[in-house]
Amino acid sequence: MLLEYQPMQLDAESFTSGKEFRPVPADGRTDELTRLLLFPDQPLLGRLFTMRPLAIAMWAFGAAIVVLDIPAYLLGIHSIPTPNGNVGFWHKWNWIGGYTLGAPIWWAIGILVFRQMRTSVFRLIDPPPKVIADKNEDVALDFPESLRKRFRTHARSAVFVAAIVTLIVVGLDTYDLWPGFFQRQGFPASRVPEWDTAFRIPSLGEHAPKWYTNFAFDIVAYAFEAAIIFLGIFYVIKFLLFCKQIADVVDDRVEGYIFRPLISDYHKRLGLSSLAWSFNLFFVIAVTFSLFTFLHRLQQVDLHRGNPPGTYLSAIITSVGRKASPTEFLRLTSADCALDTLANPSTWVPVLFILFPLAVVSYFPLYHIWWYISKAVNDLVQAKSADREAANNRGDVATMRLLDLEINALNESSEWPNGNTAGWVFILALVAFFAGSVFPPFLVYLAISGILTKLVISIRKKFAGPAVKTPAP
Repeated sequence: MLLEYQPMQLDAESFTSGKEFRPVPADGRTDELTRLLLFPDQPLLGRLFTMRPLAIAMWAFGAAIVVLDIPAYLLGIHSIPTPNGNVGFWHKWNWIGGYTLGAPIWWAIGILVFRQMRTSVFRLIDPPPKVIADKNEDVALDFPESLRKRFRTHARSAVFVAAIVTLIVVGLDTYDLWPGFFQRQGFPASRVPEWDTAFRIPSLGEHAPKWYTNFAFDIVAYAFEAAIIFLGIFYVIKFLLFCKQIADVVDDRVEGYIFRPLISDYHKRLGLSSLAWSFNLFFVIAVTFSLFTFLHRLQQVDLHRGNPPGTYLSAIITSVGRKASPTEFLRLTSADCALDTLANPSTWVPVLFILFPLAVVSYFPLYHIWWYISKAVNDLVQAKSADREAANNRGDVATMRLLDLEINALNESSEWPNGNTAGWVFILALVAFFAGSVFPPFLVYLAISGILTKLVISIRKKFAGPAVKTPAP
């Protein structure tokens, strides 16, 4: 067994919060246990995802400044004023907002997600409540090793899938860029003049870069984009594999382990609240990425229509504000929704990517946990109802009350490890941003009409309960 903490040699009393199993990092900068548990046979990626979050955020931010922003300034393509707005590199939301500012923050949060995944593995087998136990209902001392073996089994395939998807995405994004540098007819109409083809913009005059320097900068910029996309896809795949392992235990598909739900869980999460911060932080990345995609969609509309930034957003706010009813809103045309610009891969690929984390984060709670709760409630209600009737016949009031409490606890249990309110509000945000990225007036209408706020309030009211805080990470 390669894990340094060697769980098979530890007593049940050693399992408290997982901190006992965290070795002192050899280099003082990485979380060795997280790397060993979640990144077997992936030394480089394991190190990148187990560094100190602040350090990696500063490193990634500095890399973007040095590799992208400063060269763009030196080449004179950082700011390119045109009659239809500025198309310079520093004025592109997806590059400055997404890669210089967003990516370092997302990366740091991703590291925190992996740390929480590691911590939750031990808390799930802690007694009490020992939510995951071995087949004899004892402490599942080898469960961390079982999880590690699953990650090792899929180590190469995870990297391969992430690499292939990255190549496809970057290929779709740039297929109409590279040939234009070497063809006499130049660039196709789908490639709107901006920083990546700045040498052909007349307004730059003598300040325009040479075609070959522009070409070289594009290679660096899109290679940087490819690296960020690869890391993002790899991160989502890892989270999916983790959820799949827990889900298989819940579904009784992993030999040697059983799921022991904590029915009396004060958090009403069947003892799975240790997973809460993993889900919350994953949702934070997904929702902020969705917001970024929506803003990028608005920017792309103005770019392809040759309008200054903000023109389309102002137009749909004015248009939607005039719609007195949902019926009138449904009469919006395809031009109002800018569906023509959605055909560009640079626009629709990020929109499509919203569905990936949405599906992954919903897979475990909304299918496996919901199914398990439904089945458990039905089985327990039937069993406990018979026990309750027997207790009623013999006048055992205490047993009747206890059974009533257990049945009510299961009925009120959350399918989301982070709580029904947080889970459904995050899902609402993802769905709203996805719909808004496809049909921008839709999201604006939900916001202006107050429907979005009403939905959030109704979710909070529906799942209102005692003031319970998610355990600190």
